Amino acid sequence: MDYEIYHDESKEHGYWHGILLVPTATKPLIINHLKQVRAYTSYEHPLGIKSIKAVGKVFNCAEAWLDFAIGSMITKFHSTLRHGICTGEKVRGKKQYAIFDNLVNRNPLGVKFILFRDRDQFKNMYDSLDYGGKFEISFGIGVKGGLHNLFSEDNYARIVKIHFDGHEHHGRNVDPERIFNRLKGLRGYCQLEENCPIDDGSSDHRKRLSKEYDNCQLLQLTDLLVGSFRTAFGYSGQGKIQEQGVLAKPVKELARRYKQGYARMQNSRWRNSFCLSESFIEDSKWRFQDIEYAGSQENKQKNFWD
Repeated sequence: MDYEIYHDESKEHGYWHGILLVPTATKPLIINHLKQVRAYTSYEHPLGIKSIKAVGKVFNCAEAWLDFAIGSMITKFHSTLRHGICTGEKVRGKKQYAIFDNLVNRNPLGVKFILFRDRDQFKNMYDSLDYGGKFEISFGIGVKGGLHNLFSEDNYARIVKIHFDGHEHHGRNVDPERIFNRLKGLRGYCQLEENCPIDDGSSDHRKRLSKEYDNCQLLQLTDLLVGSFRTAFGYSGQGKIQEQGVLAKPVKELARRYKQGYARMQNSRWRNSFCLSESFIEDSKWRFQDIEYAGSQENKQKNFWD
């Protein structure tokens, strides 16, 4: 199956790569639903985790987008979805749901998500590299590991386009050669299309030189996912806004299941749909592990996951 990659990041307590994989076959359906949610909630501005500061139409829009994102990652249907997908609309204070045929009829949309955290925010990486170079290497490591984890000989993936949320914060455009070099050696069931296009324009659809509107929406959805997972692991942003914690509850449940291990995920509806990991450099060597909860002393871990 062909996929486009959408990348956004968070720089709170490390460097978090959010990598959304969207199948080209179902991308129009996904975009259409995101637009419908915007219409229901009457919210047309850029959407991201930092937009959530209180309950209201912005929160309702983000909540519905996340509900749909989680549904779009289902790979294993134990039963049909009884209530459809949250639309963002509320009637007399009650959430409204719409029947999304693909999910209700047990047809996966095929969306996948990789969360990869550089625990030390590149501080111990090679001094010879500029900030953009460190980002590119870390991104390549996260993508490569995620693809190998989520796909298999029976579930093939080909990456046909990569979207980044702007380049100004790196001080330059993304270097395609470094990205492609980092993705060499992919296993046989993962492939990067030759001369795969890379778009590093802005995700703010209000800007004249932004990406196409549809791609802006998927980058904003990636922003919501990476920010919500970060919050779910206890790494709150500046100000620790309560509504962001409420928004993150569904992904916190996904993270809890993931922490229960490989065997638990094999029976999950989200089998092979997302992976969560972090890296750091120790004794000049890359180390990899599950993402630790903030302040991960044993007693805090128990309080968080129970």
